Amino acid sequence: MPAAAGRPLEPSGGVAWKGWVIAFALVGAVFGGLFWSQLRPARVAVTPGGFVVDTLFYGDSFSAAEITAVSLEGRLPRVLLRTNGFAGAGTLRGHFRVEGLGDGRLYVEAGFAPYILVRLRQGFVVINYRELRREFEGRGFAFR
Repeated sequence: MPAAAGRPLEPSGGVAWKGWVIAFALVGAVFGGLFWSQLRPARVAVTPGGFVVDTLFYGDSFSAAEITAVSLEGRLPRVLLRTNGFAGAGTLRGHFRVEGLGDGRLYVEAGFAPYILVRLRQGFVVINYRELRREFEGRGFAFR
């Protein structure tokens, strides 16, 4: 029997830890990428049939027939509960329970007014993004 046949696959001092480091780095990169993608502003497209909010996990389309009112709000009511969504670094995406509004969808960056509140027959949608305030102020709107 050759002498090499009895040697362990891992040299003394070990190299298996390098595989674990690579695996953890890959998992961290995947989760970091998912977290970063949720922090990006939601893309909103208004169509003749309603509007579409596009995000990685919590996007949806909303029919014009379901819309009962649209308003521009200077502040976001208190969020009571995240029922199915993402909440991190001041970014809220998905399903939330909001004081005075009930259960609905948030696609917002908290603390950056204005907020567009779309009331639906069942629930609501609140949308904002940081540049929205500059766009409205550039058109003569003022917010407190």
